[in-house]
Amino acid sequence: MLGRQREPDEQVHRTSQSASRNRLRPGKRGEFHNCALRANGSIRCWGWNRTDDLPRGSHTGQATPPAGTDFAQVDAGAFHTCALRVDGSLVCWGDKTYGQTNVPPGNDFTQVSAGGWHGCALGRGGSATCWGYDYYGQVSGTPKTGAPYTGQYTHPGPFTQVVAGPQHTCALKPDGIPVCWGADFDGETSPPEGARFTQISAGTAFSCGLRLDGTAACWGSNWGGAATPPWE
Repeated sequence: MLGRQREPDEQVHRTSQSASRNRLRPGKRGEFHNCALRANGSIRCWGWNRTDDLPRGSHTGQATPPAGTDFAQVDAGAFHTCALRVDGSLVCWGDKTYGQTNVPPGNDFTQVSAGGWHGCALGRGGSATCWGYDYYGQVSGTPKTGAPYTGQYTHPGPFTQVVAGPQHTCALKPDGIPVCWGADFDGETSPPEGARFTQISAGTAFSCGLRLDGTAACWGSNWGGAATPPWE
């Protein structure tokens, strides 16, 4: 059984290169690495590129993206990274311990999200497919009571966005209502009743969403004030 993932006290993003000079588009920070999409469709990653001193064993390459200029999105997980190609197919690289780099086949995806040790992707028809570590039900929605603790599952939806957190997952319905599944240590899978959002995100034991009026709301652990937006 794995405990709650910790957030590092300091982030690895110490590059002095400017986004304008490299023409980088937004990506997402992983546990100790970052990735961004260049304007030409290639991926740039930096930071920690191994997990060999962690108890899960030796795995490398989360900060070494595949070559090519055919990418539409990139998302950094804990020790793996996933990307969406312009043809709608997926690719993940890095830590393979729990099958988090074993992406579902096909080219019908429009968005991808890399979590702790799992990943999720949004299908063109609005379904959300998740894969990887499923101990807390972050993949299937049902916590595991025995091995195997990995798998792949498609939630029919429809959804407009899916986000994979360290140990939970949230998806946004077309009406703006979020649904979450997986670990619920501090209420991170219990969004405020009736609240509607245009965008959501999943952090370490907390989740956040952007309301229709442009304000933010968060739920779950408030450690360090993480679930208290400054202009709620």
